[in-house]
Amino acid sequence: MAFPSPALTPPTLSNFQGYYNGLTWGAGTAWGFTEIDGWSDSATIRNGDQTFPRDHGEFTGLDVYGGRDITVDYWMKSDGTSLQHAQLALAAATVTQPNTNLPLWLQLPNLPLLCSMCRPRKRTMPIDSDYAAGAIGKPVVQWHANDPRLY
Repeated sequence: MAFPSPALTPPTLSNFQGYYNGLTWGAGTAWGFTEIDGWSDSATIRNGDQTFPRDHGEFTGLDVYGGRDITVDYWMKSDGTSLQHAQLALAAATVTQPNTNLPLWLQLPNLPLLCSMCRPRKRTMPIDSDYAAGAIGKPVVQWHANDPRLY
């Protein structure tokens, strides 16, 4: 498991803000988000049920959690320099880590600051008419957490 280090200092975030690898995103930043999927969902379940070889039904096996996939759909605008500069900052913060899990922090209203130890697995940046006009980018970042718990 990849528990957060006890020496880790949590960031100070406002409601609807997140933090990963040096980048604060969400409310009041150039990297707003429209949806977060996989954060409050149950992680995948690995089950050990075995079918009866010559009858209906199954033997009851052990159910345990697998990993968790977290997907954030961003609504990105210029960070004061340009849209492309904001895009590069997001790309730098979400460079694929081959074997290192970092904390993905999220502050939601009326909840404590939560974190998931994960690493980026996929980042997409569609080039559409909004992007071409230099106004809005809609990147999507997917993280994978080997440890399904939120801390």
